[in-house]
Amino acid sequence: HNDLESFEGLHHNINSTLYRGTLFEYQTQDILKKCLGIYTQRSAGNNDLGVDLRGTWFLPLSSSPKPGDMVRHLKVIVQCKMMNAKVGPKFVRELQGSLSYETQPTMAILAVSSEFTRLALLPYAQSLWPMALVVIDTENYECRKLMWNTAAEKVMHGLQIATR
Repeated sequence: HNDLESFEGLHHNINSTLYRGTLFEYQTQDILKKCLGIYTQRSAGNNDLGVDLRGTWFLPLSSSPKPGDMVRHLKVIVQCKMMNAKVGPKFVRELQGSLSYETQPTMAILAVSSEFTRLALLPYAQSLWPMALVVIDTENYECRKLMWNTAAEKVMHGLQIATR
């Protein structure tokens, strides 16, 4: 399997954590592409260094982009966490460790199915690495929340995102 459609076409034990985690990775991949223009490939495996998705965020060069306008390419890594409880600082620190293996500039995105604790926001906000936190809503197939730190603002060159 290499995308959501091919994964769902296989027979699975839908109660297993492996199935639910892989499904969330593919759903996150689709939602990031649909909502934010982030194109990724699944990279999960034994030697993935904590990275579930790798790819490129195509960022517009102008504040009012039109179809066909030039874009800037920003390398991204994504760690996906499907959890019922709020996500704490441990996962932010893990993602910082994963980011230390990457060439810079690379944006690290922590995509979760729940919310973040206040304690998780501290290492994220203070990090010298470009990081974004995203809450993924698989029922409504949308990004419910997106935030990025000061280091990310620098690599995004002042880009702002608004809702449609």
